[in-house]
Order: sequence, then structure tokens, then C-alpha cells
Amino acid sequence: MPSQNVLHIKLEYEESISAKRGILSTEMHVLNLAKRIVRYRNLRLQEHKLRSRAYSKMKEVKANIRKLENTLPTPRIPRILKRHEQKEKEEREETKTSKNKEKKLNQPADIESQLQCTAIVSKLFLQLHLTLTLTLAYITIILQSLNTVTRIHIMVISMFPKPLKQ
Repeated sequence: MPSQNVLHIKLEYEESISAKRGILSTEMHVLNLAKRIVRYRNLRLQEHKLRSRAYSKMKEVKANIRKLENTLPTPRIPRILKRHEQKEKEEREETKTSKNKEKKLNQPADIESQLQCTAIVSKLFLQLHLTLTLTLAYITIILQSLNTVTRIHIMVISMFPKPLKQ
């Protein structure tokens, strides 16, 4: 074994106590940091599990929506309404051509046709309302599952100490 140059430094009692305290506090901080890293890793694994579960739930919801669309009957438009729509299309074409030829603006519409149009529009709005309520229910389920993931992420961030300002 080669000879080593040993250097001795004389410390005061108070200096040695403060140095030992510094070393012990550094060790304590390292141990706390190791614990936090382990907790962080566990929370990340838990987050991954929750995300994969949310993804599978979203797939199930999508499949259920497709099943509902396939099983629910498609609305049939009565012949009267179909005829009315055809008449409206013809009227629109006629008004377009008459506007171009005669340059007449703001022709009054027939009150009966307006009432029938409002009936059709109200039926469409009802169907749209039902679809939107189903979609909103599924979205709330998805958001609730994502909310738990966000809470876990916030807990992880709050576990780490804030950096010291220099």
C-alpha cells in the first residue's frame, strides 16, 4: 500500500458540531428525496393504470354508442313531409329564378308553409337534444375519470419541495 499523505485539521467544538449537523441534515434530505422518488414512481404507475382504464372505458362507450345507433330505428319521414320538402325545393328554385329575372326582393312566404317548416325544425331539434344529452352524459363520465388523474398529478407535484431562491 503506498503511503498516503494524511492531513489533520483542528476544528473547534462548535464547528465540528455544526459540520456533523450539516452532514446529518444532508443525509436526511437525501433519504426524504429517495422516499419521494419512490412515491412519485408509484403514483405514475397508478396514473398509467387509470389512463389505460379510462381509454378502455372510452372504447366501451364508443362501442355502446355504435350499438345504440344500430339498434334504434331510423326516423321515417312521412310522405306528406317529403312532398312538402320537394315543394319547398321547387319553390326555392322558382324564387331564385324569379329574383334573377324580375329582381324582386322580400317575397312574403305562405303562413302554412312556415308552420310546417317550424314543425319539421322542432322535430329535428328534439332529436338533436336527445343526442346531445346522451353525449353529455358520456363526456361527464370521461371527465370524472380524468379528474382523478389530474388530482394524482397535483399531489405528486406538491410532494416535491420548492427550489430555493438564490
